[in-house]
Parts: sequence; structure tokens; C-alpha cells
Amino acid sequence: MKYPLVVVAIALLSGCASNGPLVNVGTHTAQIQVPPRAAVRVEAAIGEIVIQGGPTQLVDAHVELMCREGDRGCERRAEKVQVISRADTSAVIIALQPDSMMAWHDIQARVNITAPDDRALFLKIGAGDIDVRDMRNCVELDMYAGDATIYIQRDVVGSVSLDTGTGDANLVIDGKTIHGRRALLVGAELEWSGDGSGWCQVYGDLQFGDLTVHLK
Repeated sequence: MKYPLVVVAIALLSGCASNGPLVNVGTHTAQIQVPPRAAVRVEAAIGEIVIQGGPTQLVDAHVELMCREGDRGCERRAEKVQVISRADTSAVIIALQPDSMMAWHDIQARVNITAPDDRALFLKIGAGDIDVRDMRNCVELDMYAGDATIYIQRDVVGSVSLDTGTGDANLVIDGKTIHGRRALLVGAELEWSGDGSGWCQVYGDLQFGDLTVHLK
């Protein structure tokens, strides 16, 4: 489900200045070792972001920046983009900078990240689309606008808490969908507790857009 405010927010950031085709104006990569028991944090102002969990001890990020052909302003802004990676004993952080949404005007960022599936994952995202796949630890999402989908192993999840300001909140278990409760006909809230075998929480807070969690 899409809403006018979401469309406006993303339109301000993507492709309004030119009708030309999208072209690659920059590629960034980052790879960092995840210390034992450290969480993974991803921070980005915008982006089409896919995070794939797997049996690895590295976070590997690949970022592709796109502008409309001939949009020199977009290209100049893309030149300032950086991918910052740092780690301490508590977390590995992958951050796309600048962190202001308006600094990304007309830039489209396609982000692919592989990460250890057994670590907690924390996401702070401005606008875009988020797809988190095959995690088996806690996931926490704080996002402003767009759509988000999270796939996580069911037996590790003790509870799910989802909140959307404008949009849908859904939980899918064994192909059956639990819909969030409507508040004033716009947003939705969803609270679910499992059978007690899981130990971690899936938490999502999205202002504008749809949020769906799949327990596999």
C-alpha cells in the first residue's frame, strides 16, 4: 500500500530533475570483521537495501549509486557519498553518509549487505525499501518512509512488536497473516508473543509505509 506522503518523500529524493535513463555514478564497498557477540547496525538516509543473513563472520556491503543521465547536480552530490564502517566490542556499524535525506536529492542508492545471521541487527533508515532475509537473531527497525519486509527464523523469536504511523503492519506465520490493529483508520499496531521457546524480539517502527514480518 502506498500513500501520498510516502510518494512525496521519496519523489523529493529520486529522479525528478531529468527524464534520462539511470546511470551508475559511483560504487562503494566495505568489509569488516564482526567481533564475537557484537551486533550489526546499518544506518542510511535512503536506499533500496537488501540485507542477507548467512554463515559468515563478516559484514560485506556493496553500494551502487545511480543518477539520471545528464543530471550534474545529482552527480556532484553522489561524489560526496561515503560508506563508513567501524567496529567495537558491542557492534559493527555500516553507515551511508551524508545522513541528511535532502543531501541525497535525486540519487538512487542500491545497497546489498551480507551479515552474520546469528547476530542482532539494528536498522536506522530514512526513506526507501528494506528487505531483510534469513536472520536468526533479534531485529530492530527504525524507519521513516517506505516499505520493509523482514524474514526471520521462527524458533528464535519470542515476541514481535510492530507500529506504523500510516500504513499496514502484518505478521506472516506458516502462510497465515495476522493483521495489525488500526488506530484512527491510518496506522496499525501489532503485538505477538510466541509459545515461549524463542528468546529474541522483532521490533519495527515505521512512520509511512507497510511493514511485514515473516516467521519461517
